[in-house]
Amino acid sequence: MGLSASAQAVLDQLALLPAPPDFATITPTQEVEYIRQSRAATSVPREGEAVARVENVTIDASGCAARVYVPESAEPGQGLIVHFHGGGWATGSIEMSDDACRFLANRSGCAVVSAAYRFAPEYPFPAAADDAYAAFEWTARRAADFDADGARIAVVGTSAGATLAAATCLRAADLGASRPVFQVLVYPPLDATMRSQSYVDNATGYYLTADQMRWFWSKYAGASPRDHPYLSPLSAPDLRAQPPAFIITAEFDPLRDDGERYAARLRDADVEVESRRVEGQIHSFMGLIAAVPEARECWTLVGARMRTVLT
Repeated sequence: MGLSASAQAVLDQLALLPAPPDFATITPTQEVEYIRQSRAATSVPREGEAVARVENVTIDASGCAARVYVPESAEPGQGLIVHFHGGGWATGSIEMSDDACRFLANRSGCAVVSAAYRFAPEYPFPAAADDAYAAFEWTARRAADFDADGARIAVVGTSAGATLAAATCLRAADLGASRPVFQVLVYPPLDATMRSQSYVDNATGYYLTADQMRWFWSKYAGASPRDHPYLSPLSAPDLRAQPPAFIITAEFDPLRDDGERYAARLRDADVEVESRRVEGQIHSFMGLIAAVPEARECWTLVGARMRTVLT
């Protein structure tokens, strides 16, 4: 099918923005500043639902901020959700995913810990992956503060945050430590070598471009090998110890095939996985709950999966 009406409306609005500068004529510092400012300028106002309690905290091991959302329907002893926002490992914020986290808390009935992390290029890999794992460990240790079960934690990530969610699951398995019981990966970038065909099929014209992803990967990867499993989870040699997964992709997204390839590999490793491609949609659509019906539908599905697993 072609683009959905909601996706086309978003692209029409983006077309009104000023053209980007020529990166060949500006400094690397100016590049980063432009990317961050442009991403902030394209965000939409957030009008999140009410929840019972919101608490701003600090992850002690990393020093990074986090925000905890406790819904009215939370019951003592149920699990927790750790959420990682997107933004190419260089942009984004807890604030920009505030409405999604409120929505998820209310639909799942579980507290959500929305965790920030250090940004590239100032802090390249593995900084963000380290911070994500620290947030998972912190949540497990502090679960009792939210009347929750620290042995039942699910991780959710969108875009760059999905890479961090997958990496957290891989690291927990490698360490033989407490592991997430479920993972939700929303249009995840999982291969820093960019070998997926969707990078070619959807290279331009659909908000996120292949060139932009090349820039994001270069800043995040830095000098690290591109096949490190925590950087490129598709490079992980063995996925048999991974938790069940729900993977959401968008039809017109350069990252579409990364998520679908990972789903196939998880199935091959006998891991329970559900993969959903949202036809007609573009990257970042799930960040537009108020404007995109498919976003509300998908977050409702994620909440339902979490309610089944964690409550």
